[in-house]
Amino acid sequence: MRTILFDFDGTVADTLPLIFTAFRSTFQRFLHKHYTDEQIIALFGPTETGIVKRNCLPTSTTPAWNTFLLPIQMNICVCTILLKSRTCWISFAMPAFSLEL
Repeated sequence: MRTILFDFDGTVADTLPLIFTAFRSTFQRFLHKHYTDEQIIALFGPTETGIVKRNCLPTSTTPAWNTFLLPIQMNICVCTILLKSRTCWISFAMPAFSLEL
């Protein structure tokens, strides 16, 4: 067998706590409001990009998106380093990382 594919979120990793952290830090910084997990879940429906665009001012959308991505990118780097040290090759596909303004 040469290739194994996984649906990363929910299969290989539980990223929901990371998503909560990313939204919470973004909304705290740009809206000056604390959101609970339940309040964040209530925003689900659009993509992550859509949630950021819908809730932040247009002038802060790009900086807010970068703030949202920071904890996610940091955790992906840690995961990649761990896997590389075990001589395992892995590729992450996360299409929500582009923002069209």
